[in-house]
Amino acid sequence: MAHGNFTLLGKHVRALRKAKGLSQEALADLSDVHRNFIGFIGSIERSERNIGLFNLIKLAGGFDVTFNKLLDKSVFEVREVEAMNMACA
Repeated sequence: MAHGNFTLLGKHVRALRKAKGLSQEALADLSDVHRNFIGFIGSIERSERNIGLFNLIKLAGGFDVTFNKLLDKSVFEVREVEAMNMACA
């Protein structure tokens, strides 16, 4: 079972990615990570794998947010609502 913080991070990564209209492949490209990382992004979103600090910083760059914003719960609560609203539109 995944730790609650990893589950929350995974949900946040997925919500932010969807709110920005990015595929996992596009996020990997923007994050300047190896193509093998694409599947890893899905694993993070599903809370199946942990992510290291270096790759968190790269993901923040791919999202064009600061590292602190990537981990800021309030940012993702807003993004998750936006993503849900976009899905319902």
